[in-house]
Amino acid sequence: MRRDFLTLLYIPVFVFGIFLGSCGRSEEPMPNLELPPTPILESRARYAVIISSHLRLRSGPSIESKVKETLWKGSVMEVVGKASSRVVVDNQEGYWYQVAYDGLQGYVFGGYLRFFSSKEAAEEAVRSPEF
Repeated sequence: MRRDFLTLLYIPVFVFGIFLGSCGRSEEPMPNLELPPTPILESRARYAVIISSHLRLRSGPSIESKVKETLWKGSVMEVVGKASSRVVVDNQEGYWYQVAYDGLQGYVFGGYLRFFSSKEAAEEAVRSPEF
């Protein structure tokens, strides 16, 4: 019985020793990876409103991407991602954003958007006389 107890005692010590021994090893450096745009990491979703007369929802973050839908001024959409680099479209510099609107997902150019921290704030702005 004492032998079983010692065996049970040595197993965790052995495993812990292997773990400690591998912590200080230097391995090959991690390669520098270029990652695709990631969803916005916030505790609450961000929303945007179209401020131009219309905006095309595209299948990808490029003016060459297929148009899925034309959205109109005042449309409120959820922003789910942002491209990693700024681009120039129609003499405006900005980012492409991945958005969700009325069951559709796609990309819109951010130069024609106004951003809000909540859907309620975006909808209130659209109802305001200044919009």
